[in-house]
Amino acid sequence: MRDLSSGSLRFVPEAAYNLPGMIPGPGLIAGGVPGWVMRTASGVVADWHADWGNNRYWFDGTEYPTIATFFTAFGTTFARSGSVATFVGSNKLIQTTSGNDVPRLTHDPATGAGLGFLTEPARTNRIADSEEVGGASWFGGVNVDITANDTTAPDGTSTADRIDEDTTNGEHKIGIGFPALASDAVAGSFFVKDAGRGFMRISLTDGATFALVTFVDMTDGTFVDTIGEAGDWTNTYQHIVPWDDGWHRVTLGGNIANNRTISFDFSPSTDGTTINYQGVADTPGLYIWGVQGEAQATGLFSTSYISTSGGTITRAAESAVSTFADTPNIPFKGWSTTAGTMVAQWRQRDVEDTVLKYVYICQDAGDDDDESVLCQINLNDIKAGTTDGGTGSLIEITDSAAFNTSVRSALSWVVNNTAHVVDAATVTVDDAATIPVCTRMFWGNSSGADVPLAAPITEHAYFNTNVSDSELDTLSTLV
Repeated sequence: MRDLSSGSLRFVPEAAYNLPGMIPGPGLIAGGVPGWVMRTASGVVADWHADWGNNRYWFDGTEYPTIATFFTAFGTTFARSGSVATFVGSNKLIQTTSGNDVPRLTHDPATGAGLGFLTEPARTNRIADSEEVGGASWFGGVNVDITANDTTAPDGTSTADRIDEDTTNGEHKIGIGFPALASDAVAGSFFVKDAGRGFMRISLTDGATFALVTFVDMTDGTFVDTIGEAGDWTNTYQHIVPWDDGWHRVTLGGNIANNRTISFDFSPSTDGTTINYQGVADTPGLYIWGVQGEAQATGLFSTSYISTSGGTITRAAESAVSTFADTPNIPFKGWSTTAGTMVAQWRQRDVEDTVLKYVYICQDAGDDDDESVLCQINLNDIKAGTTDGGTGSLIEITDSAAFNTSVRSALSWVVNNTAHVVDAATVTVDDAATIPVCTRMFWGNSSGADVPLAAPITEHAYFNTNVSDSELDTLSTLV
């Protein structure tokens, strides 16, 4: 099916990357190609390769050691106007960017492994005192004692507060409120660590009578039960992300039907079902830090942590766009309507939201998604392919990737033909595709009003040639 005579195949010396049996040919790249650069099973080297997870980049025959030098060479403009943002460093601690327009490379908070380039929509933490449990903006605690700054928080500072039950026979809890408008997508998140109690209950109450309630086993970071839809709440969800040093980030959320002040409450529990009991002074407790309340028109997911003290804080939306020429045979950066292959891997973060998000989109200069080559996600549906003049040739693949797992897509095209595969499954072909003219590419966002990806892109590479189905399948294998 694949016409390997189309495009421009390039070969590199065998010694450059130790592929046995490779025969050097014309178009050798001076200085060789690093072994980590993506290539097909037959030895065709990617024209450019952004290995975001390891912060290394290949473009125009040159290896770039940082995202800043790569973006400069690649003609990429990154923006996050007026605000800094947080990310997880390789040391597994939450860190803050050095400036407003500094891109983020984030890491797995449990292992420190690189996850890649993160772009997120504008979000506000509506919790006024995110690191001061029981502070001025919090509701008064009920049958609890709070010890401020009692242990090391996920950012490495001694700012995590401890909650201990007192000896009262009843419920022990503390909470804080934040506003939400009708139809808002609400996400309440926080970091928790066990301090001897073992279990806790979390609830998001709509200010009336209906609450999202669930219990967490803090010893292993799992939910004891599953929240359901009640009253004003629809499209509810819950997630836990394991963190280093026994911490976990817990998120509850859903759509709220009416204007409400959301009450975000935390209660120790003896067994994962009971919240009314005779308290034991001093010994069993839990640590809480980094409480975040997000409520906006779209986006059923929580985003990276936004620290607050005495008021709400907004992180601006992020964008990354690169420009290039639509000339079929320009090597490396050049775009070809004749043939090409795109490979991208990302960490799945949003599996509930119906709003389209782009891993990448290559389009013309008219701010028009009607002419594009793209990879987009919607729930667990991953679409990749082309649109031209509003006529879509998107190949949709339903992937069962769970929250916080990696997904890899490979798309290859030649005139009137595209092929798409996800995670080395079955290659799906469209024999009626039209390849549009494209002069720029967006990473993790688009030119329209679409929500940024809100998940890290681990790897992205482009070949200025199409590949066979078997090679495409291999390129889509998770790494």
